[in-house]
Amino acid sequence: MQIGKYTNPNPILLALASFLIGLTAKLSHIVYWIRQKEVYMEGNIPLIQNPDGFFFARLIRDGAESPDFLRNYPFYVEYDLLPGVYYVGRFLYKLTGLPVEWIGVIMDAVLSNLFVFPLVLFFSSIGYPIVGFFASLLTALSQVYFSRTEINTIDTDTLNLFFPLLNAYLGLVILRSKGFWFFVYSLLFILSNLLHYLWYLHPQFLVVSSAGLLVFLALNKKFKESVFLAVCFALLGFAYFNLNI
Repeated sequence: MQIGKYTNPNPILLALASFLIGLTAKLSHIVYWIRQKEVYMEGNIPLIQNPDGFFFARLIRDGAESPDFLRNYPFYVEYDLLPGVYYVGRFLYKLTGLPVEWIGVIMDAVLSNLFVFPLVLFFSSIGYPIVGFFASLLTALSQVYFSRTEINTIDTDTLNLFFPLLNAYLGLVILRSKGFWFFVYSLLFILSNLLHYLWYLHPQFLVVSSAGLLVFLALNKKFKESVFLAVCFALLGFAYFNLNI
Protein backbone atom coordinates (compact mmCIF):
# COMPACT_ATOMS: atom_id res chain seq x y z
CA MET A 1 0.00 0.00 0.00
CA GLN A 2 1.28 3.45 -0.90
CA ILE A 3 0.87 6.15 1.74
CA GLY A 4 2.20 9.23 0.00
CA LYS A 5 5.76 10.34 0.51
CA TYR A 6 6.07 8.51 3.85
CA THR A 7 6.02 5.06 2.26
CA ASN A 8 9.81 4.70 2.29
CA PRO A 9 11.19 6.75 5.19
CA ASN A 10 14.92 7.19 5.56
CA PRO A 11 16.16 4.31 7.77
CA ILE A 12 18.99 6.40 9.20
CA LEU A 13 16.52 9.04 10.38
CA LEU A 14 14.29 6.34 11.87
CA ALA A 15 17.26 4.80 13.68
CA LEU A 16 18.40 8.22 14.89
CA ALA A 17 14.92 8.99 16.24
CA SER A 18 14.83 5.66 18.08
CA PHE A 19 18.34 6.24 19.41
CA LEU A 20 17.46 9.68 20.78
CA ILE A 21 14.29 8.38 22.44
CA GLY A 22 16.19 5.53 24.08
CA LEU A 23 18.99 7.86 25.12
CA THR A 24 16.55 10.32 26.66
CA ALA A 25 14.82 7.53 28.57
CA LYS A 26 18.14 6.32 29.99
CA LEU A 27 19.36 9.77 30.98
CA SER A 28 16.00 10.63 32.58
CA HIS A 29 17.05 8.35 35.45
CA ILE A 30 19.51 11.04 36.51
CA VAL A 31 16.57 13.27 37.46
CA TYR A 32 15.14 10.49 39.62
CA TRP A 33 18.55 9.87 41.21
CA ILE A 34 18.90 13.55 42.10
CA ARG A 35 15.47 13.48 43.75
CA GLN A 36 16.56 10.41 45.73
CA LYS A 37 20.19 11.43 46.34
CA GLU A 38 20.41 9.68 49.68
CA VAL A 39 19.80 6.35 47.89
CA TYR A 40 21.45 6.71 44.48
CA MET A 41 24.25 9.23 44.95
CA GLU A 42 27.17 10.01 47.21
CA GLY A 43 27.30 13.77 47.14
CA ASN A 44 27.23 14.65 43.44
CA ILE A 45 28.56 11.26 42.33
CA PRO A 46 26.07 8.59 41.17
CA LEU A 47 26.51 5.13 42.64
CA ILE A 48 27.57 2.30 40.33
CA GLN A 49 24.63 -0.01 39.55
CA ASN A 50 26.39 -3.31 38.85
CA PRO A 51 28.94 -5.44 40.81
CA ASP A 52 31.16 -5.78 37.74
CA GLY A 53 31.06 -2.02 37.39
CA PHE A 54 33.19 -1.56 40.52
CA PHE A 55 35.91 -3.72 38.99
CA PHE A 56 35.97 -1.85 35.68
CA ALA A 57 35.63 1.53 37.42
CA ARG A 58 38.76 0.85 39.48
CA LEU A 59 40.74 -0.12 36.40
CA ILE A 60 39.46 2.86 34.41
CA ARG A 61 40.35 5.26 37.23
CA ASP A 62 43.72 3.80 38.25
CA GLY A 63 44.80 2.14 35.02
CA ALA A 64 45.19 -1.61 34.53
CA GLU A 65 48.44 -2.97 35.91
CA SER A 66 49.51 -6.58 35.59
CA PRO A 67 49.70 -8.41 37.89
CA ASP A 68 46.64 -7.05 39.68
CA PHE A 69 47.17 -7.70 43.40
CA LEU A 70 43.75 -6.30 44.33
CA ARG A 71 41.91 -9.10 42.53
CA ASN A 72 41.64 -12.74 43.58
CA TYR A 73 43.22 -12.05 46.98
CA PRO A 74 45.48 -13.46 48.43
CA PHE A 75 46.71 -14.38 44.98
CA TYR A 76 46.66 -12.11 41.94
CA VAL A 77 45.55 -11.93 38.30
CA GLU A 78 47.70 -11.17 35.27
CA TYR A 79 46.15 -9.40 32.29
CA ASP A 80 47.10 -9.98 28.67
CA LEU A 81 44.02 -8.21 27.37
CA LEU A 82 40.97 -6.63 28.99
CA PRO A 83 37.40 -6.28 27.66
CA GLY A 84 36.85 -3.28 25.43
CA VAL A 85 34.76 -1.44 28.01
CA TYR A 86 37.99 -0.76 29.92
CA TYR A 87 39.78 0.84 26.96
CA VAL A 88 36.78 2.97 25.96
CA GLY A 89 36.21 4.07 29.55
CA ARG A 90 39.89 4.77 30.17
CA PHE A 91 40.10 6.88 27.00
CA LEU A 92 37.04 8.95 27.99
CA TYR A 93 38.28 9.29 31.56
CA LYS A 94 41.67 10.68 30.46
CA LEU A 95 40.04 12.83 27.78
CA THR A 96 37.41 14.51 29.95
CA GLY A 97 38.75 14.26 33.50
CA LEU A 98 35.24 13.52 34.75
CA PRO A 99 34.71 11.16 37.70
CA VAL A 100 34.62 7.58 36.48
CA GLU A 101 31.01 7.24 37.66
CA TRP A 102 29.85 10.02 35.32
CA ILE A 103 31.89 8.43 32.55
CA GLY A 104 29.86 5.29 33.19
CA VAL A 105 26.59 7.20 32.93
CA ILE A 106 27.49 8.75 29.58
CA MET A 107 29.16 5.67 28.12
CA ASP A 108 26.37 3.26 29.08
CA ALA A 109 23.57 5.55 27.89
CA VAL A 110 25.15 5.94 24.44
CA LEU A 111 26.50 2.44 23.85
CA SER A 112 23.39 0.60 25.01
CA ASN A 113 21.29 2.36 22.34
CA LEU A 114 23.62 1.85 19.37
CA PHE A 115 21.91 -1.43 18.49
CA VAL A 116 18.98 0.48 16.94
CA PHE A 117 21.05 1.36 13.86
CA PRO A 118 21.79 -2.18 12.59
CA LEU A 119 18.31 -3.32 13.63
CA VAL A 120 16.54 -0.63 11.62
CA LEU A 121 18.91 -1.13 8.68
CA PHE A 122 18.24 -4.87 8.73
CA PHE A 123 14.47 -4.47 8.54
CA SER A 124 14.81 -1.67 6.01
CA SER A 125 16.91 -3.91 3.75
CA ILE A 126 14.06 -6.44 3.63
CA GLY A 127 11.47 -3.74 2.99
CA TYR A 128 10.09 -3.02 6.48
CA PRO A 129 11.79 0.11 7.87
CA ILE A 130 8.82 1.03 10.07
CA VAL A 131 8.87 -2.44 11.64
CA GLY A 132 12.57 -1.93 12.38
CA PHE A 133 11.82 1.42 13.99
CA PHE A 134 9.16 0.06 16.33
CA ALA A 135 11.20 -3.08 17.06
CA SER A 136 14.18 -0.95 18.06
CA LEU A 137 12.00 1.35 20.15
CA LEU A 138 10.26 -1.49 21.97
CA THR A 139 13.59 -3.18 22.67
CA ALA A 140 15.29 -0.01 23.90
CA LEU A 141 12.42 0.67 26.31
CA SER A 142 11.72 -2.91 27.36
CA GLN A 143 12.08 -3.59 31.07
CA VAL A 144 14.51 -6.48 30.66
CA TYR A 145 16.92 -4.68 28.34
CA PHE A 146 16.53 -1.35 30.13
CA SER A 147 17.48 -2.83 33.50
CA ARG A 148 20.24 -5.01 32.04
CA THR A 149 21.92 -1.98 30.49
CA GLU A 150 21.13 0.59 33.17
CA ILE A 151 23.33 3.68 33.11
CA ASN A 152 26.43 3.52 35.27
CA THR A 153 26.70 -0.26 35.15
CA ILE A 154 30.09 0.07 33.38
CA ASP A 155 29.85 -3.41 31.91
CA THR A 156 30.11 -5.21 28.57
CA ASP A 157 26.34 -5.75 28.50
CA THR A 158 25.87 -2.32 26.93
CA LEU A 159 26.77 -3.78 23.51
CA ASN A 160 25.15 -7.18 23.97
CA LEU A 161 22.78 -6.51 21.06
CA PHE A 162 24.79 -4.19 18.85
CA PHE A 163 27.39 -6.60 17.50
CA PRO A 164 25.07 -9.59 16.87
CA LEU A 165 22.61 -7.33 15.04
CA LEU A 166 25.39 -5.66 13.07
CA ASN A 167 26.72 -9.07 12.04
CA ALA A 168 23.22 -10.16 11.02
CA TYR A 169 22.78 -7.06 8.86
CA LEU A 170 26.21 -7.41 7.24
CA GLY A 171 25.57 -11.11 6.65
CA LEU A 172 22.35 -10.26 4.80
CA VAL A 173 24.13 -7.66 2.69
CA ILE A 174 26.93 -10.14 1.90
CA LEU A 175 24.38 -12.68 0.65
CA ARG A 176 23.05 -10.08 -1.79
CA SER A 177 26.36 -8.60 -2.94
CA LYS A 178 28.72 -9.56 -5.74
CA GLY A 179 32.23 -8.74 -6.90
CA PHE A 180 33.94 -5.77 -5.27
CA TRP A 181 31.15 -5.09 -2.79
CA PHE A 182 31.19 -8.67 -1.60
CA PHE A 183 34.80 -8.21 -0.48
CA VAL A 184 34.02 -4.83 1.09
CA TYR A 185 31.13 -6.17 3.17
CA SER A 186 33.06 -9.33 4.00
CA LEU A 187 35.87 -7.18 5.37
CA LEU A 188 33.36 -5.21 7.44
CA PHE A 189 31.84 -8.46 8.72
CA ILE A 190 35.27 -9.73 9.78
CA LEU A 191 36.07 -6.38 11.42
CA SER A 192 32.75 -6.44 13.28
CA ASN A 193 33.49 -9.93 14.58
CA LEU A 194 36.96 -8.90 15.71
CA LEU A 195 35.58 -5.88 17.56
CA HIS A 196 32.92 -8.11 19.09
CA TYR A 197 35.64 -10.42 20.37
CA LEU A 198 37.76 -7.55 21.68
CA TRP A 199 34.73 -6.15 23.50
CA TYR A 200 33.78 -9.41 25.26
CA LEU A 201 36.93 -11.55 24.94
CA HIS A 202 34.76 -14.59 24.24
CA PRO A 203 35.62 -16.28 20.91
CA GLN A 204 32.38 -18.29 20.93
CA PHE A 205 30.48 -15.35 19.45
CA LEU A 206 32.91 -15.12 16.55
CA VAL A 207 32.65 -18.86 15.86
CA VAL A 208 28.84 -18.93 15.86
CA SER A 209 28.52 -15.80 13.72
CA SER A 210 31.10 -16.97 11.18
CA ALA A 211 29.71 -20.49 10.94
CA GLY A 212 26.20 -19.15 10.45
CA LEU A 213 27.29 -16.95 7.54
CA LEU A 214 29.13 -19.85 5.87
CA VAL A 215 26.04 -22.05 6.13
CA PHE A 216 23.80 -19.39 4.57
CA LEU A 217 26.28 -18.80 1.75
CA ALA A 218 26.40 -22.51 1.01
CA LEU A 219 22.59 -22.81 1.10
CA ASN A 220 22.42 -19.98 -1.43
CA LYS A 221 24.96 -21.81 -3.65
CA LYS A 222 27.67 -19.20 -3.22
CA PHE A 223 30.38 -21.79 -2.84
CA LYS A 224 33.34 -19.65 -3.99
CA GLU A 225 32.40 -16.90 -1.57
CA SER A 226 31.94 -19.46 1.18
CA VAL A 227 35.42 -20.91 0.58
CA PHE A 228 36.96 -17.43 0.59
CA LEU A 229 35.40 -16.51 3.92
CA ALA A 230 36.19 -19.94 5.38
CA VAL A 231 39.86 -19.33 4.65
CA CYS A 232 39.66 -15.89 6.28
CA PHE A 233 37.99 -17.32 9.36
CA ALA A 234 40.56 -20.13 9.51
CA LEU A 235 43.36 -17.56 9.49
CA LEU A 236 41.66 -15.71 12.34
CA GLY A 237 41.41 -18.96 14.25
CA PHE A 238 45.09 -19.65 13.67
CA ALA A 239 45.96 -16.18 14.95
CA TYR A 240 43.82 -16.68 18.05
CA PHE A 241 45.26 -20.07 19.03
CA ASN A 242 48.87 -19.51 17.99
CA LEU A 243 49.58 -15.81 18.36
CA ASN A 244 47.83 -15.35 21.73
CA ILE A 245 45.64 -12.45 20.64
